[in-house]
Amino acid sequence: MEETMVQTTDLTRRYGTAAVVDRINITVRRGEVYGFLGPNGAGKTTTIRMLLGLIRSTSGEVEIFGQPLKRKRTDILKKVGSLVESPSYYGHLSGRENMEVARRLLDVPKSRIDRVLEMVRLIPAADKKVKQYSLGMKQRLGIAMALLGNPELLILDEPTNGLDPAGIQEIRELIVDMPKQHGITILVSSHLLNEIDQMATQVGIIHQGKMIFQDDIRVLRRQSNPRIRIGAGDAREACQALRDRGWDVTLDRDGLWMQGLNRRETAQVVETLVMDRFSVYRVEEVKPSLEEIFLELTGKENSL
Repeated sequence: MEETMVQTTDLTRRYGTAAVVDRINITVRRGEVYGFLGPNGAGKTTTIRMLLGLIRSTSGEVEIFGQPLKRKRTDILKKVGSLVESPSYYGHLSGRENMEVARRLLDVPKSRIDRVLEMVRLIPAADKKVKQYSLGMKQRLGIAMALLGNPELLILDEPTNGLDPAGIQEIRELIVDMPKQHGITILVSSHLLNEIDQMATQVGIIHQGKMIFQDDIRVLRRQSNPRIRIGAGDAREACQALRDRGWDVTLDRDGLWMQGLNRRETAQVVETLVMDRFSVYRVEEVKPSLEEIFLELTGKENSL
């Protein structure tokens, strides 16, 4: 059985009567990239602050590396790296000099600096002043600082926020590589569904403070079945012809839409249209985006 790195039990944080985080149960296993997904204001940062002991929970428990955070906080956090919100740095110092400041605070070997700068691909810019760095480079420097203490667990809160596409790609590749190359388990939060889809192996979705989904990201993608879109001449008449034969079909300006068809049934539909002398110029499977699946999940939650 895989080792559990993070486990929360009914973790809750209230401000007055409002539950910003409401009895959530997170499970992160060794070697995973766990995507913590939700819209802004859903409770992601509050949860991360509780995981790091920066704020206290109102109720519930946090265990990291199988140990209770409340009683073993100092020992646990020695093995946890984090980047919450924007990284702190001295703009007038070089990347390497900033790392040296952090290294002295952590009391780790000097050789660790080049090691982590190499991990985040900043060696070529190590002696350049940080004020000359791009946003993506500054973010990678922040991750390098989080890695200085050789953590087993890395927690990143919205690490691609505000970055251009090139910077997002750099951070994404870095996150995907770290568990494979260095054995680091990562919990990364984001409101960007496409980012989590491309980085995570497991995903938890938080909405209005409640966890509404937690599983392998492949399960999330299977939440909605793909639909078949058919482009046909005389689409309105073609739609009616299929309905007359008992097929469940809808029509919009993009074509005819049918759901739940297997290959044999799709072939039967096309054959029916051709035999009825309708021209068929497109047949394609359309899978829902992660965005659409997320909206479906949150819609279900709102209807409870």
